[in-house]
Amino acid sequence: RCRAEQALQESEERYRLAFLTSPDSININRVDDGMYVDINEGFANIMGYTREEAIGKTSFDLPVWNDPNDRARLIAKLREDGYCDNLEAEFLSKEGEVKAGLMSARIITLDGAPHILSITRDITERKRLDAEARESAILRADLEKEKEIIALKERFVSMAPPEFRTPL
Repeated sequence: RCRAEQALQESEERYRLAFLTSPDSININRVDDGMYVDINEGFANIMGYTREEAIGKTSFDLPVWNDPNDRARLIAKLREDGYCDNLEAEFLSKEGEVKAGLMSARIITLDGAPHILSITRDITERKRLDAEARESAILRADLEKEKEIIALKERFVSMAPPEFRTPL
């Protein structure tokens, strides 16, 4: 029996440390009102709220959803399936910065009430780099078109009689 208790304590400690030290935002909220029950360091680092500022407040009090309809989509998916994987949404940090996040969540039961356990990865930088890469590809394509136009103009001018090539 003592060995089983020790194994349980070790297991709880492993999960607690994984929760607390993940660089991703991990939080537990009540389903009904979105009240934060617990947050990890990743949440604090990404969103800018301390544990003291977040716990006991709702996700509307802070407010973290850039578009509250994204929370409604999350809740609908959780109620339908009990989980939601890879929901892309925009969040607002304490400083008002819009952050892109990729969230996965599950319904868990704590003290007899449904709660959301969610993990959100900050993909803001990845999305910025993707947008820059797309913009760069567009600029490269435009540059190639300009080069083709210049080459066509040079070819056209080279085929014209000499009297038309001389500037007035």
